[in-house]
Amino acid sequence: MNRLVRAAIPVAAAIGVASLIARLRRAPTRSPLGDLRRPGSRPRVVVLGAGFGGLSAALGIARGSGDADVVLVDQHNYHLFTPLLYQVAVGLVDSNSITYPLRAVAYRNGIRFVLGEAQGFDVDGKRLLTSAGAIAYDYLVVAMGSVTNFYGLSEVAERALPLKTVGDADAIRNVVLGALELGDVERDADRRCRLLTFPIVGGGPTGLELAGALSALVGDVAGREYPGIRPEEISIQVLEAGGRVLDAMEPATQEIAMRRLRERGVEIRLNSPLSGVSGNDYLVGGGQRLEAEALIWAAGVRGSPLLERLPGQRTRDNRVLVDATLRIPDHQEIFVIGDSAACIPEPGARPLPGTAPVAIQQGTSVARNVRHLLRGEPASAFRYRHPGNLVALGRHAAVAEVLGLVVDGLPAWLLWRAVHLGWLTGLRNRLQVLLDWSLLYVAPRQTEWLRSATRLPPRIPGRRFTSVASERNSEANDSPLSK
Repeated sequence: MNRLVRAAIPVAAAIGVASLIARLRRAPTRSPLGDLRRPGSRPRVVVLGAGFGGLSAALGIARGSGDADVVLVDQHNYHLFTPLLYQVAVGLVDSNSITYPLRAVAYRNGIRFVLGEAQGFDVDGKRLLTSAGAIAYDYLVVAMGSVTNFYGLSEVAERALPLKTVGDADAIRNVVLGALELGDVERDADRRCRLLTFPIVGGGPTGLELAGALSALVGDVAGREYPGIRPEEISIQVLEAGGRVLDAMEPATQEIAMRRLRERGVEIRLNSPLSGVSGNDYLVGGGQRLEAEALIWAAGVRGSPLLERLPGQRTRDNRVLVDATLRIPDHQEIFVIGDSAACIPEPGARPLPGTAPVAIQQGTSVARNVRHLLRGEPASAFRYRHPGNLVALGRHAAVAEVLGLVVDGLPAWLLWRAVHLGWLTGLRNRLQVLLDWSLLYVAPRQTEWLRSATRLPPRIPGRRFTSVASERNSEANDSPLSK
């Protein structure tokens, strides 16, 4: 044994030295950017937003061009893998598994990262106004993402649980687990029904994936961890305003998805728009009352209100209309991509959806065009290549549209997992998510009630929900960046 230890020491030392050399080689060689408020000695590209599109653009510019300085600005210091947020909400993966530190990405690629919240645009002066100060730019890439769209239903917005941030996912988990905790001991039939009814507004991919995962959660714990609850007492409903779910997918795929969810006990209610609030109940369609303590909102998004301060035209959902090169027509130094952009691929077509593949491809296109412009070459038009559609529907169930084929069941589920693991940023995150998924087969689900989360659990006598608006305002006021 001692011989093995002695032999392992030089091997470990050699590995450590090799790792250090490799890290030093990856270290950035660019000089500090100096005062960001003023133009630099070299062209400066500022990327606002570190989602899929913004991160793709920043990395593409930094790696492909040594002739420009890249500044990445975001209000968080991590990149969030939003496609797996719903799995955080049901305890399938840990929130740390789907966030990646932006400063590590920036350091390794010679990017200057600035933690700050965008506050406006000085288009004439070519400055981005942020809570961390003004930042001068030669080219600006706006990739701010989107905000939840409640379609003017202010009372619903005060009660509903959106799913856009890690805090939102933790809040949904707290509300669901809190309802199960209360329902396990509640004996009043009406109260039990309200507690154990979980409506999800929106029949798009997020709504259906959350419904399938929530069905698997309650199937695992009802009657076991919660012996006072029978599985058939729990009602999971998807409320879709239109006449079909998964509007962007083929009719055959839509039928398969509805059938698979119904087999798992999920009720799909088509032509059932949420129209308002009446007392403690919700109104659906023409006035039908829906009794539920918690309501999850996955019905739609719209562009950030800050986009209204940019020049150019906007769509009804507040996205900025861009030309074929993803720039604002009268301001060719400003690119807009991802959920912030309304990119119409051809006359008469609908704008491209706000999905990760669209944002990533647009970020890559912008990086390529910035490199062209820095060399004095013309920018090229963006061409979107549709990779297909994937929707998970619960354990071992999914639907996929790939290469013109519709794939169902376990093959689609395995494909969904492989694709999302590949999209994750960082080896550590991939390994963590894979471990989280694997442990589900040998360990109990995570059903801890996280009292430190940002939202209160279902209504308890003497306690009330905290509104989304007041909560976020409070977080903003407490932020050191707002002082």
